[in-house]
Amino acid sequence: MNQIQNFVLVDNEWVSRPLDVYQLMAQARDSDTDMPEATIRPPVQVPELGILSRTLLTSPLFRAIRPANIRHKDFNDIVLVGEDAIQLKEIHRYGHLRHVATKSDFKGRILAARVFGGPRAVPVSLGSSLPRKQTLNRERRSITGDEGLTLPPEVMVLTLTSRTLMFLWARHAPTGAVSFSQRIVRLPAGISQFDRFGTFLAIDPKCRAIAVAAPESRFILYKTKSMQEWRKDFRNGHDSSPIDEERIIHIEGRIMHMEFLSSAARQDDFHVVLLFVVVLHGKTKITCFDWDCREDLSKATARTERVLVDFGE
Repeated sequence: MNQIQNFVLVDNEWVSRPLDVYQLMAQARDSDTDMPEATIRPPVQVPELGILSRTLLTSPLFRAIRPANIRHKDFNDIVLVGEDAIQLKEIHRYGHLRHVATKSDFKGRILAARVFGGPRAVPVSLGSSLPRKQTLNRERRSITGDEGLTLPPEVMVLTLTSRTLMFLWARHAPTGAVSFSQRIVRLPAGISQFDRFGTFLAIDPKCRAIAVAAPESRFILYKTKSMQEWRKDFRNGHDSSPIDEERIIHIEGRIMHMEFLSSAARQDDFHVVLLFVVVLHGKTKITCFDWDCREDLSKATARTERVLVDFGE
């Protein structure tokens, strides 16, 4: 039988001594040493609550519905705006909606959505629907020639949580498929959630200006080109947005609403008025910013008076 060699310290030297296996077994039986019990770890408890960092399923709810000719003047389209996607649909006779396209690859959530462009006339007819042949001819005309290389009558304007101001429109491919085109303007960063731009979005009805505001303290005023000027630059190969100039303006109070005022047709074509409803020191007030769009944005000034909103008894 093979023996086990054991080392023993003798006269400050290690000496090899044979050790029998039976001797080891006898020593183990005679030993009163208790073996320590294995440590049992408690099972890991799965938390009952958690935080989702991204949307798993697209919500069926829409936050806004915007009529917008973002394809072609001959199409009566609307845009359904969700939290992180939009759906483009065409209105047919008797109110029927036909799905056209969906865009859901936004880098961030949609905060606000408006339409940039001139007013449009919506045709109203109670007759029977168009013959199929006429409909096909109309769609064929819309995707031929140079119309695919220019801008539609209107574009969607979106603000995203990714500090993005987006101009979005759709176009037809020669195969008939619909794709989206966009131009992006980066928004300045904020220090806290209360001064991050994008919560409020307003567009001047005559396309002279765009305003993007944070929940409080400040907003951005953009001087913009008209759709005719932007379309001309687009045809000349200038791949740009309609923004001409911008200015960050501070405002006191928490912003509750922001909107451009509209003047009568062919009257006061240069005076831009931006209205704010703010809460200041616990009171709701109204204030305005005035600006002549023929001048630089540095000329935009705030009205000193703030009208207190009286809700009555």
